[in-house]
Amino acid sequence: MIVGERREMWLRLATEATGGASGDRLSYPTGEGFELPALATPDTAAPVFVPRGQRADGRSWDLRTRIDTADPCAAIADILDDISGGASSVLLDLMGPQRIRGVKGPDDLRQVLDGVALRETPVALDAGLSGLEAADWLVAAARGAPLAELAFHFDPLGSMAEARSAPAGSGDLLGEWAQAALRHLETHPRSTLFLASGRAIHESGARRSQELGFVAASGLAYAEALTEAGLSWDEAFSRIVLGLSVDADMFGSVAKLRAARLIWARLTEVCGARAPARIEARSSRRLLSPDDIWRSLLRLATATFAGAVGGADAIIIEPPPTANEGAEVPARRHIRGIQLVLMEEAGLGGVADPASGSWFLDRYARELARSGWRVFQAIERAGGAEAAIRSGAVADLAMRGGAE
Repeated sequence: MIVGERREMWLRLATEATGGASGDRLSYPTGEGFELPALATPDTAAPVFVPRGQRADGRSWDLRTRIDTADPCAAIADILDDISGGASSVLLDLMGPQRIRGVKGPDDLRQVLDGVALRETPVALDAGLSGLEAADWLVAAARGAPLAELAFHFDPLGSMAEARSAPAGSGDLLGEWAQAALRHLETHPRSTLFLASGRAIHESGARRSQELGFVAASGLAYAEALTEAGLSWDEAFSRIVLGLSVDADMFGSVAKLRAARLIWARLTEVCGARAPARIEARSSRRLLSPDDIWRSLLRLATATFAGAVGGADAIIIEPPPTANEGAEVPARRHIRGIQLVLMEEAGLGGVADPASGSWFLDRYARELARSGWRVFQAIERAGGAEAAIRSGAVADLAMRGGAE
């Protein structure tokens, strides 16, 4: 029996089982400007193959732990505990409401990283508009490790989108950040420089296609700034990481990560470059329940699974908030364990693209990539990411997404 006949048989049986509902009524509305068929088949979904890159250390993906403990001494303990417990890199939060406090210079940062083998453990920054200063501190702290893989995560556009305003006297904002990035690249050539993140508008309610479009527009703006500073297009795109949120909508999150690779491939091709996407997936704060740590952990497990199946190069799962003193320690251990189980026992990283071959997920990724590309084009017509933020167009995107 050919696929078309089997599909018609399935639709007939499904219609009978649902009391006469038509095939159209069985389609799934995504809220992204398209619907997904109730049953995907080869004639409704072109194949998608978007593998994650292979790691030199042989691990499936980078298990990245976020450090935001207020007390620097406790932060040191968290870093060492996470690394000994299976984490492969650390993200230092130096600007959030919950952040490492007391870090005011390179000596303080060097103390926080005491005991960390920088040649083996990549260190990433989350410092917002203070990123230039924080990067200077990190470079000073890593002076004895020129081959350290530092992730400066410069993301002034993401910080502007979160604040919904531009810093005073910003002038050539991206040019200044690009010049600093190139200076640090000279001392640490294995570093990544910019993070094109959609986290700010995601947490404000943006839809997946809107997050993808903003990430693409930010990535292009950063690449343009780096090329104007002296890098080639290939080199510029290769130094940019894409930051995307994953949540408890497993299929939607998987499709979003795969769509990001499709969009990035098209964007780099248009610019005459070849640089595969590097994706850092981070759990959404929107899925956390402050009153129920176990419910939050279940949702975080789903988000982790989506990040792994979606092919993220690095996955950051934040511990759920808790009012119970001391409860964060087992929570950190649990979320670390979830990644290790998926990586080492489920073997999700043993396949280059775990979602490839699913007609449903292939169709979802392609349609989402088309929607995200349209959002990207709209932002570019508004003058690019920075101009769209300044005019309020990006904030309007997030507001419309949250209202729909």
